Amino acid sequence: MNNVSEAWVLVVDSEQARLLRATSSQHGKVHLDEVTKLATSFQASEHHRPTRMGHPGQGNAEGHEPERKLAHFARQVTAWIAPELVTRRIDQCNLFAPSHMLGALRSELPKPVAGKLKEHTGELAHMSAADLSKHPSIGKLLAK
Repeated sequence: MNNVSEAWVLVVDSEQARLLRATSSQHGKVHLDEVTKLATSFQASEHHRPTRMGHPGQGNAEGHEPERKLAHFARQVTAWIAPELVTRRIDQCNLFAPSHMLGALRSELPKPVAGKLKEHTGELAHMSAADLSKHPSIGKLLAK
């Protein structure tokens, strides 16, 4: 089995994205460095703000708010990750995201960028770098 010494990891959920560089030590321990991160800039619509009477506003858009938030952040991630991959000369990056976020990203990512991302379904964005380094999915990336 050939050990890979470095792997790039992108963890995304509906509110944050983090790009991490994974390396393995001589003893096989995984180490992750958070290189950069992004937080959503999505703002809730007027329908969620209180009216003058103190009650939330009414409107048809309330039911679509989560989808709008997801699509908004997928566009943000796409605009952010494309230059990161080029600047850091990353040819392959492992993308971990919940399935609904992967779907939103697929509809936004241009083919050249999507071709550099290997998709994995998983909700890992909330985990610290230390916890991620112990996650079996991350360890497998360096043990190919």
